[in-house]
Amino acid sequence: ECAKMGYFPWDHVLASMYINPEFSAAAEISRLLIFPSAEKIELFAKGRVELVEHTVAEDNPICGYALKDIYKKYKIKMLVCAVQRGDEVFIPDGNFVLKSGDKIAVTAKPAQIIKLLKEMGIQQNPAKKIMILGGGKLAFYLAKKLSVMMGTSAEIWLRLQSTYDQKLIEIQLAKD
Repeated sequence: ECAKMGYFPWDHVLASMYINPEFSAAAEISRLLIFPSAEKIELFAKGRVELVEHTVAEDNPICGYALKDIYKKYKIKMLVCAVQRGDEVFIPDGNFVLKSGDKIAVTAKPAQIIKLLKEMGIQQNPAKKIMILGGGKLAFYLAKKLSVMMGTSAEIWLRLQSTYDQKLIEIQLAKD
């Protein structure tokens, strides 16, 4: 952001990588809010693709199906990259049959991951009532991410924070 506004002299910095920890933390928090039941979430292609790990339960509808049949039945565009079964790890093909206890690593667009988890009967209850306590850059970045996730504006989230801060001040003043 500073670079876009001309505040940062990129020409004089000798670094091969730049990290914005507040932005990275906000991205991770928002992913956890979207996929609360996932065991692990990784982001690829600038957020356009997710890798989600999940363990297949015995009562899971995809248990006992070959991967190619899962696509035929549910029409989910995904790639099962790896399957861990006990101490063994497999790079599956379409004929690979999923069993109870298999830990699968699935890559797909976020919407397809949500569809897969729904078809697997995994209750996806993304947070609906969220309050960001605290301020600073992380809260700002998280507000922007949540606005996209919830279809609202970042200003709504930031106004909620301001209202909360004002109420805290009023409570403190009433005590004094």
